[in-house]
Amino acid sequence: MANVTGSEIVSRVFVLRHVERDKSNTDDPQTPTPGGEVAAYAMGMELRKRFFANIVDVTSSPQPRATRTAAILMAGINGYNEAKWRPVQTDQRLDDFSSDQRFVEEVKAVKEFAKKNGLEPEQAIFLAPEASKMLEIKSSEYEGVVRELGKESGDHLVTVHGAAIDGCCLRIRNSSMALGNNGGMFDKVEGFVACFSYDEFSSSYELQNIELIRQPEYIRALNAILP
Repeated sequence: MANVTGSEIVSRVFVLRHVERDKSNTDDPQTPTPGGEVAAYAMGMELRKRFFANIVDVTSSPQPRATRTAAILMAGINGYNEAKWRPVQTDQRLDDFSSDQRFVEEVKAVKEFAKKNGLEPEQAIFLAPEASKMLEIKSSEYEGVVRELGKESGDHLVTVHGAAIDGCCLRIRNSSMALGNNGGMFDKVEGFVACFSYDEFSSSYELQNIELIRQPEYIRALNAILP
């Protein structure tokens, strides 16, 4: 595996947001938009070309928009090489806020805050006072999944949701970053890769590097012309 930071990298965890879903599709609102499908497939190709990704397992939020994103990403990474195909495993810790029964009241408060202040829910979740604890808990759970996978050799793919991926990235980096126009750091099908090495002296896996993954301009251009 590539030597990214001077230490031998033994595992990498690619964490990406799900694609844009077609909310106008009343039969199946979890269906990706045509632009979302293209973006996910192209991003899979980017992971293969830029990072030489060789995915050994796939973990996703249980939400269909996330599992479908994972499948499309894998198609982009491996083409139609069935020998390299990996089943998508779901992890409840990666579920989105609105589907998590622990946060029913908090989600309601965020929606009311968004409506009152003319914001999208994705923006409001970073600003509503009621959301802070929810965001902290969910981000911590996302981080737990990433660090668990980092203890297993090879490349791992994880598909998740918007706000918590921001919090997870900040927790792992132990830093703060400016939020984007949509309220978070990452657009659809963007995220980061966390690289881990193994310290034989302490018999532990250590985070060596984290790199942000952004959509290349050609993917953004495709999104601009596709529905």
